[in-house]
Amino acid sequence: MVEEEVRQRSMPGVVKLVLVVLWFQGVANLFAAFVMATEIISDVDHGRDSFIHIAPSFLTGSVALVLAVLLILCAVRAPRRHRWVRTTVIVIQTVNLVAGVPALFIADPVPALIGMGLAATVLVLLAKSEAQTWFDR
Repeated sequence: MVEEEVRQRSMPGVVKLVLVVLWFQGVANLFAAFVMATEIISDVDHGRDSFIHIAPSFLTGSVALVLAVLLILCAVRAPRRHRWVRTTVIVIQTVNLVAGVPALFIADPVPALIGMGLAATVLVLLAKSEAQTWFDR
């Protein structure tokens, strides 16, 4: 009985691996948002301040920033075992996986494949019974 309680309090390895990926994705998205912000500043400094020049960078940077905040929030809250964390991460990773498909053909396929691989890994790990049990609160 005591051993089972200790096991329930310690975070399973699959959840720890998910947290590593979430932190990596969160930091990578923060970096992407920063790059997009510098792109917008550069466009404005060089006189390309029309909506048509700024909108793609602004949209991409905004999405990256929102995703970064959500991913980091989920990584921070995961040790508290809230069910909403697992649900939120599953939704975000599913969107990442689906959004990666057109990115394979529009841009450089290597980053898209890496992102899709990370998203698929997280989805598989969160489907495991240890992860489901961990977030069952």
